[in-house]
Amino acid sequence: MIGHGIALSPGQGARSWPASDPIAAGAFFYSDFARGRHAEMGRLVGWPGGWTQARDGAAWEQRASGLVVSKAAGQLRTADYYGGARELLTEKDVTVLTKISVFTGLSASMSALNASAEFNQNNAMFGDSTAVVITATAGSGEHSVSLSANFDAPASAVDVATSVFVQKGTATHAYVGVAGGAPNYYGRYSVNLTTGAITPITASSGGCVAEEIADGIWKITIVDAVDGDAGTPPISVGPHNGTSGTGWVADGTETVMLLHNQTEIGRITTSPVRTYGAPVGRAADVFSRSLTAYDLSSGFWILWDGSTFAPSGEDRYIFRALAGATEICELMLPSNTANVLRVRQRVGATTNTLQSDYIIGDRARMAIRFGQNNMVRATYGDPVVGTDTSAPYVAPTTISNSSSPPTICRFRQFAMMPGSFTTDEAIAWRDAA
Repeated sequence: MIGHGIALSPGQGARSWPASDPIAAGAFFYSDFARGRHAEMGRLVGWPGGWTQARDGAAWEQRASGLVVSKAAGQLRTADYYGGARELLTEKDVTVLTKISVFTGLSASMSALNASAEFNQNNAMFGDSTAVVITATAGSGEHSVSLSANFDAPASAVDVATSVFVQKGTATHAYVGVAGGAPNYYGRYSVNLTTGAITPITASSGGCVAEEIADGIWKITIVDAVDGDAGTPPISVGPHNGTSGTGWVADGTETVMLLHNQTEIGRITTSPVRTYGAPVGRAADVFSRSLTAYDLSSGFWILWDGSTFAPSGEDRYIFRALAGATEICELMLPSNTANVLRVRQRVGATTNTLQSDYIIGDRARMAIRFGQNNMVRATYGDPVVGTDTSAPYVAPTTISNSSSPPTICRFRQFAMMPGSFTTDEAIAWRDAA
């Protein structure tokens, strides 16, 4: 019994983290990116701990407010909110086609139609940029700002995605359009800035997606197939009333703010990249570590909580644990099957697999066991635990997110547990989401 006037010192009377967390206490390594804490062999460590992290060149990390800040070359984005929660964000290399994404004032490529454009530093997405506040002019018509010749459409027939980042003003909806001349690259939409509901005005072949990436800040992406003759399509943005036409009657008070625009080859755009007058590339995010200090002879578990995206037709790896070129334990998005996450354990010419259905981009929570004749896959939302009792195994010596990572991969939690970790414990972790 504790008497009056006696204070407990920090940690006294209760175990502190990681000792209080059975995953952190028992893991070879464990990163809880959502809470910004990391443990190795039961001891608290700072990031990167035993990991080697690499990326050639800077990248941009999004804060919960929507503000984007620079991360220097070689520093991974371990507290990124681009997916709506704090996570480690990794991406493959990419070239952004956009010529001007950051606005510091009026430019020759920006023109207004039945609208006015003002610049507001307080709503900037990047620290040294300004938001474009677009206000409708009273009367009937399309009320928008047009960005002309802001990217050159590819000369070959491919999918192209254009994302416009807007912040809700006084208008209920935003109008976003890419008009390269149908059918070259063309799509126009109205988006509800409260619910994200999309009203097609002129539908593109790949449709439109609206994501609220921070409070009141929406990423609106239009995807269309370019036929190789799209030229330099203009991008139009403005307030809207939610009807299915570009023209509507405004009272002159409706506003929406343009924060950023980004165009890439493919069906999605990656995280914001700042451009000033020419396309810019961003290198892949890579992390790896040695496993030689751990006894993995009886197998091991990987716990992954996150989400991922890769285009069909490409093998992309969330992680790969290797002993050699043909001794591999991995989790991947396979090129030959859509909408699955596949676990593979390979020794020589023998490959054993387990897999789960997966909606690309959704959050997943998987506990995976690798070991001699003892593979297990437990996925959140799937009551069936997959097993394989015929899989040969060689203990890996390294683990990484590979040289072929998904287009986007997010990690909320990532851990390696010893082979003594049980399936019941794995299911308990899986279901604790």
